[in-house]
Amino acid sequence: MDKEKYRRWAEERESIIQNSKEEKQMSCFQSTLEEMRRIHERKNHDYSPNAEFGNFHESLRVNIPPHIGAFIRLQDKYTRICNLLSGAEQQVKDETIYDTLIDLANYAIIVYCLMRKED
Repeated sequence: MDKEKYRRWAEERESIIQNSKEEKQMSCFQSTLEEMRRIHERKNHDYSPNAEFGNFHESLRVNIPPHIGAFIRLQDKYTRICNLLSGAEQQVKDETIYDTLIDLANYAIIVYCLMRKED
């Protein structure tokens, strides 16, 4: 194989490998988004079956804006992650750090939606 053919072959091979890596990363990202959506739907059903984010609007009863109430929950999840990463003993065994990360991401989106709705 001459040098030019080899160079083109090597570039093509590298491109295929890079595309494969990107597809795997995107696949993980897309599947995580889908998992987040499913969890949000289940929890929304349990906490607020009659109105999306209805449970967060309950904070208005004590004069706390819904997005602040949701943000406080987000902070709780962040604190839990920090404690788990620091090696603190985990008392709640049925919520993994991955579950907590999904919850934190969902709360971030909920805060975003509530803030947009309040604007």
